[in-house]
Amino acid sequence: MKRSLQLILLFTFSFSFLKAQEIVTINLLESRTKAQLVDEFGSFMTYGADLYRVTYETLDIYGQLDTASGLYIYPVAEGNDRIFPMLIYQHGTVGSRDDVPSELEGGYQLALFWAGAGYATTAADFLGLGTSRGFHPYVHSDTEASAAIDLHLAAKQYSVDNDLYVNNQLFVTGYSQGGHAALAAQKMIQEDYAGELNVTASAPMSGPYSISGVMQDLMLGDEEYFFVAYAPFSMLSYNLEYNIFTETVEVFKEPAATWSQQFYDEEIDLWELNNNLIAWLTTTYGGSFPKYIFQDAFIDEIESDPDHPANQALRDNDLYNWAPTSATRLYYCMADDQVPFMNSIIGRDSMQAAGATNVLAIDVNSGADHGECVNPATTAGFIFFSVYQSIGTILNTLDIDQNDRFQVIPNPATDQITIIFENEIQDFEQIELFSLNGQSLRTITNQTNIHLNGLTQGIYFVKVTSKEGVWIEKVIVK
Repeated sequence: MKRSLQLILLFTFSFSFLKAQEIVTINLLESRTKAQLVDEFGSFMTYGADLYRVTYETLDIYGQLDTASGLYIYPVAEGNDRIFPMLIYQHGTVGSRDDVPSELEGGYQLALFWAGAGYATTAADFLGLGTSRGFHPYVHSDTEASAAIDLHLAAKQYSVDNDLYVNNQLFVTGYSQGGHAALAAQKMIQEDYAGELNVTASAPMSGPYSISGVMQDLMLGDEEYFFVAYAPFSMLSYNLEYNIFTETVEVFKEPAATWSQQFYDEEIDLWELNNNLIAWLTTTYGGSFPKYIFQDAFIDEIESDPDHPANQALRDNDLYNWAPTSATRLYYCMADDQVPFMNSIIGRDSMQAAGATNVLAIDVNSGADHGECVNPATTAGFIFFSVYQSIGTILNTLDIDQNDRFQVIPNPATDQITIIFENEIQDFEQIELFSLNGQSLRTITNQTNIHLNGLTQGIYFVKVTSKEGVWIEKVIVK
């Protein structure tokens, strides 16, 4: 008994010792000017950016020290005297090891967007991708979180040591798998890093938060689904920790079992696996129905045994059953064809029931599918974060420059507002009014007056889109 206690104490000490977030290498990949970012993303961009490829120490899914990779993007301001908040960006599902932010792939553009908007942004590649060893633990909440937090802490220390000025604000966001990963990071920070880190605001977008409910029902239901490869990706991932099977054929019918093993061995990528599965399912079963890739016996086991390792894995990686204390917005689109919007509704309802007082789920475009939802969700997140964002100089605070391309008259307002433009953006394309949460409330295209009837008192945002760019101004409704 005494020996066992000694071993436990030694393991605990070793795990704690290994939990250091040390940079192994950091290299400047390239720099972008503000003008370049404005050309790419519009005039939301206020700064240029330096993009660094980072390798750093983190723990793998088994608690062993590994070297992971990621991207750190620091905003560049004239004079280099700004003090920026930090932001954890979590990327969506990628097809292969090199399709990651540190290689300027894997959706790194969204991380770049946030940096240009004035956030010192980290984007982890995740375990099993980039330089880290093994298979990627897909939608595995603990390692999605730990890889991101360790990169954030390493980048924060590097910034302090190298005169890259950052404050104590921390924002968290991500899209698709990145929405799941963002919420995972937020949860881990709240539960395990109290006193060291505090999330200012969080905006997970279109993520699969209900793995054991909404997503399992989707994979085993009678509706066609054209992203079938997410199912074997998840099972292969959870098998790393939960020992669900020994051979892929125990779970998947042939040829799905062989293709899944080839994907695990990195002989084919995710999209080749997906195309293979869809073609086979369509030919064999008359449509792309994910349930038919599974062995009938396996489905019977998980439907009859709530404690089956697969069910335990799915439940453990749900992210709706807790109460965030930070301001949180779950952005989604009702027509999402990859991640059903009910993930966000269940997330909101469960979090509010658990006691969360500042969590909302917001449909940013009811008709948009998963790919089309990225832009409106990101715009909503940008507006939501801007309410909290604090940027300073070495000596004083600094308001974000929106270039004063238009004015809102009157401001504060009661019944209606009028937009007054500078000459170069007279030919605007549309004007939108957003709530403080980033929800679009009014859209006009052929006039400059916006009626405010039906709106409650508070802060709103006006967004003007023209051929020259995009601008945002705040308006107060009395």
